[in-house]
Amino acid sequence: MNTEQIVKSWKDEDYVHELSAAEQALLPESPAGLMELSDEDLLGVNGASLPTSVIVTIIVITLTPITL
Repeated sequence: MNTEQIVKSWKDEDYVHELSAAEQALLPESPAGLMELSDEDLLGVNGASLPTSVIVTIIVITLTPITL
C-alpha cells in the first residue's frame, strides 16, 4: 500500500470501507490518534451550550416635552 492510499484512508472513512479486510489490516494507525469520541467524552463537551446565567440590563428613557 502506497503513502497516498494510507493518507487517504486516514482522511476518508468511506475509502477505508472500500478496502479489503487484508488491506485494512495493513493500515498503520493514524498519527492524529483516536478519531471518535465516546458518549462519556461527549458529555463533557459544552462549547456550544448556553450560559447558565444571564445578566440583563434594561435602560428606560422617558422623554418629557419641553415647553417654551
